[in-house]
Amino acid sequence: MSVKYKIRDQHGLNYLTCSIVGWVDLFSRQIYRDMVLDSWRYCQEHKGFQVHAYTIMSNHLHLIASCRAPHLAPAFFLHRLPLQASKKPNQPPMTGTQN
Repeated sequence: MSVKYKIRDQHGLNYLTCSIVGWVDLFSRQIYRDMVLDSWRYCQEHKGFQVHAYTIMSNHLHLIASCRAPHLAPAFFLHRLPLQASKKPNQPPMTGTQN
C-alpha cells in the first residue's frame, strides 16, 4: 500500500481507484463487473458501505465511497475485492471481518 495516499477521515467521502495487475481487461466481461457490484450491494446492506458515484473501466475502477459509523473504512472493502473475485461465480459474497 502506498504511504503517500491514506484515508484520513474514515467516515468521510473518499475517492478511490483500483486497478487490475498488469492492466488486464478483466472488467470487459460482465461476470466480473457483476461480482464487484454484487459485493458492493452486500456491503451496502450489511456493512455500512456507501457508494456515492463510480465508474468501471475495462481494467480499473473509480469510486467515491464512505462508511456509516461505526462501520469499517472504505479501504477495507477494496482489500476484499480480490478475495471475492477469486471465488467461483454464483457463490455468496464474502463476509470477512477486519483483521
